[in-house]
Amino acid sequence: MEMQFRLTPRAYLFLALLTSAQILLVFYCLAGVRASSHSPMLIHSSFFNYVSSEKVAFQAIGFSKCRDQGSVFVQVNGEMFPGTFDVLRDKCPSKFSPYCTWNAYRIYVEMPLKQIPLSLLQVTKEGLVTIVNWPDLPKSEGSNPNLGVYRLGLDSSHLDCVLRSKKKFVAQVDFDDYMFVRGKTLLDYVTEHEKTHPEVGSFSFVRGTLLKQPVHGSLQDISSVSFEEFRKASVCDECDYNKKVIVVADKVDIILTHRVKTFRKNEVMRFGTFEIPMEVGVCYHARYALSPSQQKANYQKVNLFSSRVIASLTEKFIEIAGELANTTAKLDISPTVDLLEECTQNWRLSPSQCKAPHEYCWSKLITVDRWKFANDRVGSNKQYVTL
Repeated sequence: MEMQFRLTPRAYLFLALLTSAQILLVFYCLAGVRASSHSPMLIHSSFFNYVSSEKVAFQAIGFSKCRDQGSVFVQVNGEMFPGTFDVLRDKCPSKFSPYCTWNAYRIYVEMPLKQIPLSLLQVTKEGLVTIVNWPDLPKSEGSNPNLGVYRLGLDSSHLDCVLRSKKKFVAQVDFDDYMFVRGKTLLDYVTEHEKTHPEVGSFSFVRGTLLKQPVHGSLQDISSVSFEEFRKASVCDECDYNKKVIVVADKVDIILTHRVKTFRKNEVMRFGTFEIPMEVGVCYHARYALSPSQQKANYQKVNLFSSRVIASLTEKFIEIAGELANTTAKLDISPTVDLLEECTQNWRLSPSQCKAPHEYCWSKLITVDRWKFANDRVGSNKQYVTL
């Protein structure tokens, strides 16, 4: 099982003091054909990986304007080691988002274990949730790269999560996805299947669209809220061609929104994706903003959740909502979702709207809710290392 150690993105030179050991780690990026002094590589986060008893590696996630492949080196205690950097999306810019001219990159450098003190193998205590600082890219009066990053660096956040996780399995789902298998828990299923099929590096679920029903009840009266809509739900199995995945964290190198792009190389076997049959498991997407074709599609009523599951959902909701009610004067839903949909509906047609509404729609959004940002939009220029 691979161990992962979180490094800091805050300094150009990384100096780790663990017991009596000192490590000086420096990344160098040599320019590619299209790279220039105007397209630096901005390092967001970096990770130490224990690969084997003979090798260790450093990985980093960074942003840059679209560039060709170049060379990267890491200097450890004065000795240089060559590495690679890979684009996270398939192309930059892509046909889907031609105006998004900034992209995220993965930097990878491998070296002999003797260069790294064994004290680095110490791991921090486990936690169910990690609050991650996710700063804006540094900007100036005449240049704002955040307007050119698709969905605030969505792909890089997925990879950051996989690298950061200490768990064997990582699920890449939206907050409005319902992923399950029939007859057992997700964890039991993937654990048993991966144990008997060690070549599996990810599990891919067909994604159906769950027609969102009107809210049953009012947040002003918590006891009136019901989840009966999930007992017999309206489902379209052909409305969403995308899929969602659960990955085996130490078997993947690059993960995208709906699939694994590259698996980790292994001398014994080749890792791949196992497609979950729909009769075994599925992922239902209760999406708020439906496309015109999804709105016109034929939906079928299916028995989704049992009475026992619905009762459990209701009980947990009342528990959490009750805690919120004790700390907040009023539980209410602001019109943020409607405003976000309005702000992003023409993003493909504008060179300055790569789904970054907190930048180009800020004057409207600031008035409808109390926002909390990963870096509070303060001091973001100090959050990145420039290569």
